Amino acid sequence: MNKRIFLDVGAHRGQTLAAVLPLDFDRIHCFEPVRDCWIDLRRLADRRTVIEPFGLWAGENGQARIFDPGTMGAGLWIKDKRRRDLPVQTESCYFRNAVEWFRENVKAEDTVYLKLNCEGCECEIIDSLLHNGEFTRKVDYMMVDFDARKISQLHETMQRTQRHLRLMNCHAPHVLTSREAMIGETHAERIRHWIGMTR
Repeated sequence: MNKRIFLDVGAHRGQTLAAVLPLDFDRIHCFEPVRDCWIDLRRLADRRTVIEPFGLWAGENGQARIFDPGTMGAGLWIKDKRRRDLPVQTESCYFRNAVEWFRENVKAEDTVYLKLNCEGCECEIIDSLLHNGEFTRKVDYMMVDFDARKISQLHETMQRTQRHLRLMNCHAPHVLTSREAMIGETHAERIRHWIGMTR
C-alpha cells in the first residue's frame, strides 16, 4: 500500500516535526543523533512518528564526534564563522549508512518527502543515494539546506553534489533548496510553504 512518508534528517528539537504533524503523512521519521534533543522529539511525537536516534551519512554504521551538540549549528565540521572564543563541546554520536536505511525502510511505491538540514552531511547523503539509485527510485520531493556552504573544506563537494542533481534532471518542485522553498514568517510556515509547492 502506498504511504506518504516524511523524512526529517536533522530533526534537532522538533521544529519541523511540529510543522508536519497536522499534515496527512502516514509516517514521519525524525533522524537526530544528539541525545539531548531526543526528549523534545518524544514530547511532540504521535503514533505516526518514528524517532531515529542516529544521523545519516555515506559511511559504514558507527560513531562520530559532533561539535557543539544540541545547538543549531551542531555538526561533524566546525563552521567557518564559529566564534573561536567559545569552548568546543563534543559528543560521540551514532550514524547509519543512508543507502542501507533506505533499502530497509522505504518502498518504491511510497511517496517520500525528504528534508535535509544536517550541517554538511547533506552532500554525502545525496551523492550516495544518487549513486545507488535510491534517490531516483524513492525520493519524490526533497528540500535541502546546503549547510556545506558554511564549511570551506566542503565547497567543492557541494558543487559536485549540485552538479549531480542537475545531471539527474532533478528540478523543482521535486528538488528545491531552502532558499527557494522556505518562505514565511515562522519555521512552520516555511515548511508548509515548501510542501504546498509540491501539490
